[in-house]
Amino acid sequence: MTRLLIYLFPAIIDMVIGTVLFIGCVRVAESGGSATAVASVLITSFATYILTCLVLGRVVTPRNAPGIVIGAAALTVINAGAFVLFGDLQIMYLWIVVQALAAACFFVPFQIFMKTVDQSHPAGISRSIALYTFSWSAGLCLGPFVSGYIWEYFGWQWCHGLNALLAATAMVGIILLRHHANPQTSFQPAPDPNLHQPFDYSRMPDFAWLGWLCAGIGCLAFYMIFSLFPSTAKFYAIPKATQGTVIALVSGAQALTGLSLIRSRIWMYLVKPVFVFGLAGIVSLLLFGCSTRAWLFCLAAVCFGIYSGSFFFYFVFHSLVHPSRSSRYVSINETIVGICGIVGPLSGGLIADNFGVGAPYYFAAVLVTMAVCFKALVHYKHAARIRSVIQPNR
Repeated sequence: MTRLLIYLFPAIIDMVIGTVLFIGCVRVAESGGSATAVASVLITSFATYILTCLVLGRVVTPRNAPGIVIGAAALTVINAGAFVLFGDLQIMYLWIVVQALAAACFFVPFQIFMKTVDQSHPAGISRSIALYTFSWSAGLCLGPFVSGYIWEYFGWQWCHGLNALLAATAMVGIILLRHHANPQTSFQPAPDPNLHQPFDYSRMPDFAWLGWLCAGIGCLAFYMIFSLFPSTAKFYAIPKATQGTVIALVSGAQALTGLSLIRSRIWMYLVKPVFVFGLAGIVSLLLFGCSTRAWLFCLAAVCFGIYSGSFFFYFVFHSLVHPSRSSRYVSINETIVGICGIVGPLSGGLIADNFGVGAPYYFAAVLVTMAVCFKALVHYKHAARIRSVIQPNR
């Protein structure tokens, strides 16, 4: 049971990251910065994240992963203090770089740590993916939501004070639970005659490439929303607390969608679920583009969260399920997410500055529509093969 506690740590650290990026974007927007300037907060963060991940991929091992994770949490505590003590907007970018460095040093080795702790669990791959998706999404949800209210009533400095406390909690928790990653305490499932046999995915089509393309476009829209909404909210005079709520609803709906897929077995290969989830994303982006009221933005956020929860699950599933290429596929995942974290805010900011605050959302809606239709077409072409595999597994 205590092994489940490790899934608290991605939530805690992503709550910190969500707060840092939300405060950074809103401060730049309120200072009179353009949409491109607001987007530069995310661009700076993800550029650092990509470079750090490339280095960590060569040095992280199951043995040193817990120590690196603990160090990343400690660096986050120190950096939270730097945000408060040296709060000028220009130097803020330095602390964003440091936070991105700490984030990479947390999440890359944490996945190795998590795999070591939870290896051989009988519930299958969907359980780990669902819990991890729920955890980091919930953290990203709570960060903007909580910080929006704290900022409105007490000031943004107190948000970083909470970040320091959260990161310290994660650091202590990892120290206390790191022993679960030892080979002597690795998970040894007891035989259970009532447990369903795991689904055999070895004969299923390899859709990792489709996840990179189509979920990559979804990631592009995801980070475009995160970076552009402060500018959109400023244009429509939406309060900070409401801004935080809208951003939080995206990740909150995403977290619940990911968790709801914990018993998934085959939807990741079927046409109808893929199309329905995609339709939610298209509707969401159209709402973001045409809405002027807070409740409509909230509705758009929930719809997009349902879509993003599905494509993040799809993205990770098709990379991890491959019997021999999962390590390579996961590294490509991280690269694509980082690139989208740069290209989405940058392209969205340029489009907004030149064509208006609603234009980037419409642009993203067109891209997502193309991606959803293409993904559904590919799944349809493989439908006969998929059915032939599903029938014997039932």
